[in-house]
Amino acid sequence: MREIEKIQKEIGKTDNDSKKLKLQAKMKEDKRKFAEEINVMLGIKIGLNPEVNAQNFSSEAVIETEINERTNNEEEELIGEQILLENESKIKNFLLIGGTGNGKSTLANVITGTNNFKESKKSVSKTRNIQSEMFEENENKYLIIDTPGLGDTQLALIRVLDIIAEAVYLVKDGISQVLFVIGNRFGQNEMDTYNLLRTIIFDEHVTNYTTIIRPCFENFNKEEECKEDVDLMIRKKGELAEIIESCQRNVIHVNNPPLNIASVDNENENEKKERMDDIKSNKRARNKSRVKILDNLSKCFQKVPYKPPKLKKLSTEIVDYMENKKELEKKLVDLKSNIIRKKKLINNITESQEFKNKSDANKINIIDDFEEKIKQLESKKEILNKEIIVKKEIIRKKVLEHILNDIDKLEETFAEKIKKKEN
Repeated sequence: MREIEKIQKEIGKTDNDSKKLKLQAKMKEDKRKFAEEINVMLGIKIGLNPEVNAQNFSSEAVIETEINERTNNEEEELIGEQILLENESKIKNFLLIGGTGNGKSTLANVITGTNNFKESKKSVSKTRNIQSEMFEENENKYLIIDTPGLGDTQLALIRVLDIIAEAVYLVKDGISQVLFVIGNRFGQNEMDTYNLLRTIIFDEHVTNYTTIIRPCFENFNKEEECKEDVDLMIRKKGELAEIIESCQRNVIHVNNPPLNIASVDNENENEKKERMDDIKSNKRARNKSRVKILDNLSKCFQKVPYKPPKLKKLSTEIVDYMENKKELEKKLVDLKSNIIRKKKLINNITESQEFKNKSDANKINIIDDFEEKIKQLESKKEILNKEIIVKKEIIRKKVLEHILNDIDKLEETFAEKIKKKEN
């Protein structure tokens, strides 16, 4: 990127047309290579397939915008400075992050007291999109936001950009707490997710708003065993140990066993009773976990929400487009429902005795009238679909431009992983 900026400055200084053309050609080639590096780096960083993700988001126009705005961004953005909201938000946002199959969705169900989040079995992720649920507890309003495991779920680059945009939109008023879910297995993928968000949305102060959740700890009510588990994670050293220390060992141990215990083939009465007893026991454990978590989260209400400069900047850039997109999507859902109703109505009408008694000419007129109305609705649906696609493209490009502004930090953060990939 610095090489491109250097060439651009040289072009501005020279009066030699021949030299200008050569410099412009070199700059164009450097931009192309830079764009390819971005795609590859993002692919390595979050487990993507670079060949699949060679999208139009690395276009020359995007790179050009990033270069031209970079100087202004550096002057205006207060890197590393924490910006807090002056007025406390009425709704407290809690963002769940972590690896695939670590129990984020199960935790979301436990916290909200619902079954609205799709729970996965073993390490297979069911969360492909962001899910959120608002609920109220003791006059406190919460918004729980469950995110896919970006570190190891095979998502296309455009899906990653969509997820980042949705997350930023939902927490645009600030975050009360980031819940970093750590299961029994902990690897680089989990850290990649945390580092990705810390680099492009948050800053180094995010650890002050991070709570680590251990969701499968059977003896979660035994304080001494919980402390030993924390000490063990710290003794292993590494990035997780650093995060635990930097967030003042803010770790919550809970136990969220499954409720969807399947019956065995030809289940007899004793087996059924045993299975139902297990479900009841698991419900009790989850209820106790919920009490413990909410008690800890309620303490976050004493804090002013966390809204760092990068989150504020990106949310400001995309909020209008996101709201417009959501309005269009709502219209599209209503339109699709209207089309389905019209089709059902014409089926009911043609099956009625009254319709059958009409003349053939009248039958044709009625059917033609309905088909014309459905055709008009289908046409409106196509227009809405195209408008939504345009909005999505704009939002994705803005998110990618935001990522490019932090390219140096991203390169530094994931340099070691890129080297391992090359070797």
